[in-house]
Amino acid sequence: MINAWLNSPGHRANIESVNYQEIGIGYDAPGAAYGRYWVQNFGRRANAYPLIINREYSCTTSPNVSVYIYGSWAQMRVRNDGGAWNAWQPFSNSFEWTLNADQGTREVCAEFTNSSQTFSACDTIFLLMATSAPKLTIAPLTLSFVYDLSSAQVHPQPSASVQLSNTGNASMLSWTSSADQPWLTISPASGSTPGTALINLIQSVLPNTVGMYPGVIAFNATSSSASLTVTLSVLSGLSLKTWVPVT
Repeated sequence: MINAWLNSPGHRANIESVNYQEIGIGYDAPGAAYGRYWVQNFGRRANAYPLIINREYSCTTSPNVSVYIYGSWAQMRVRNDGGAWNAWQPFSNSFEWTLNADQGTREVCAEFTNSSQTFSACDTIFLLMATSAPKLTIAPLTLSFVYDLSSAQVHPQPSASVQLSNTGNASMLSWTSSADQPWLTISPASGSTPGTALINLIQSVLPNTVGMYPGVIAFNATSSSASLTVTLSVLSGLSLKTWVPVT
């Protein structure tokens, strides 16, 4: 869709217009005459001067990035991740900058001033280090369930989803899983990142004695692993049916 807009003279003129500094994009697929609908919303807020890293790309594999700041100013100073500011220097709309070389979400902030006003702006980008080792990451790390013996019901529900990703580098990780309790199952039991696994409680084999029952689900990939801790509370009855969210 972006390519189509850039190949359309009218759409491209709006995107590249100096009258706008920000854009919002909406999408819906309700069917109707055209099936899919895309909307552009252009804006320019008063007293807001955005800072843009790498032309708004969400991810980079190099700590060396380009920065653009809107407006016309006398001086500016820049910093990484809430750290120390560099020295004040003559303002430039565009310049090269080096991020902190740690994988993860990196932030660049700038202050810019003229004789009467000072403004600030920040932007973030995810730095993915190409040489980083793979790291299997799951979210959430813990799940909690309550099994009411009097009603034979599991609360808040007998299943929950877990997200699996490789936060170490850009490669795809193949993973397998295993549970240490017979009342826990994982579907699918194996897969690749990024992906989702559904954790299910098998009600027919749940403990029928009041108590706390821990369980662990292990997710294993080549040279990396992650564990999900599951807590099952078995109660004889519930008087107040108010539940804490699973995540």
